[in-house]
Amino acid sequence: MDSFSPERCADLHNQLFAKATEHNPNVQIEQTLSARLLDVAPEFAEVPSLDDLPWYRFLRLLNTTLPVTNGGVDLLTPFMYQPDPRTFWTHRIGAKPSFILLYGQNNGDSPVDGGIYVDIRSYQAVWHSGNSPRFPPFNQWLPLEVILQKSLDAWAMGKFYWDAQEATIKARSWTQHDVEQSVSAFHRLIRASSCACRPKATKLILTDI
Repeated sequence: MDSFSPERCADLHNQLFAKATEHNPNVQIEQTLSARLLDVAPEFAEVPSLDDLPWYRFLRLLNTTLPVTNGGVDLLTPFMYQPDPRTFWTHRIGAKPSFILLYGQNNGDSPVDGGIYVDIRSYQAVWHSGNSPRFPPFNQWLPLEVILQKSLDAWAMGKFYWDAQEATIKARSWTQHDVEQSVSAFHRLIRASSCACRPKATKLILTDI
């Protein structure tokens, strides 16, 4: 998993896309993200062997819906939107042009204020909100594949679900898995505290008089 695989990451993205759109009978699936990137940044067309670059191959494989009438894009998970080349490079990136905002956040603020950023040189990714002016140190970044897999796992654990009444995907605050994890962590804490507080046995040394 240390090396970036456009195919593996695209497959995970497309599984998330299928989960997000499975209740929409009228969904129109597109694989136009790479073309939309060239519309926004036509200078990329001059890059030698562009089609062979792993990042561009990844974009070409992604399923998306076209931007909606108000110019926005649809959700991929309850927490993030589908990729939108128009917001790949934001003012927050500044002097770091290799960072792109791949998945804008869905938290009530503007999607360009944060979300999942990817370094297209290392293919490491991190969730970064608009509340902090600086990006986290690189030892806190993860392979993009890991982050996408975690989002897919959230469906399997029941964290993400389809709200039929509101006709949208949502996230539960707590699931049975969360409760089990919390209880397990609590028991580990109790055991650790018990060991720390237990008095150490003292040795009684008897000497001949």
